[in-house]
Amino acid sequence: VGQLPEVEKHSYRGVCVKHGCKSVAIVPIRGRGKILGAIHLADEGEGKVPLKMVQFIESVAPLIGEAVHRFKLEEEIRESENRLRLLSSRLLTIQEQERKRVAHELHDGIGQMLTAVKFKVEDTLQQMAKSRSRPKQALETIVPVIQQTVEEVRRIQMDLRPSLLDDIGILATIGWFTREFQKVYTSL
Repeated sequence: VGQLPEVEKHSYRGVCVKHGCKSVAIVPIRGRGKILGAIHLADEGEGKVPLKMVQFIESVAPLIGEAVHRFKLEEEIRESENRLRLLSSRLLTIQEQERKRVAHELHDGIGQMLTAVKFKVEDTLQQMAKSRSRPKQALETIVPVIQQTVEEVRRIQMDLRPSLLDDIGILATIGWFTREFQKVYTSL
């Protein structure tokens, strides 16, 4: 009632009297310095709410207030646990998506390049066995593929955890990421 506008408070005043109650006692329930509610005693006869009863209710009202406060805390803990479960679930989903992305990049990028290197080495070995050609010339064709593989490994590593983050900080790293993004998506 204390939080109601003055106009609405009037509708609560005198309700007991309107209904014929002549004996009324209201004991506030306090918890942690706040009024949490009230115990309302009413009777149709005058003097029917004995002082001893009011004193007893006043003595247990702080216990009731503490119990209400604890119930509220328990509810907040349950809500917090539910939020934590939801966040944990989302974290696991995001981690799994990231693992899938990294696995895909490893397979499509590095895996294909290493397969190309393997085929070139096998082809070079076969050519060397047949023609007795010089190994230097045959192996020179493999170097660009190996260099591409190294660059792909660096790119994946930078996507996962850029060393710039540790070296120059978050703001400079964000700047670097935006420049790299702009190189790939020039229309944006």
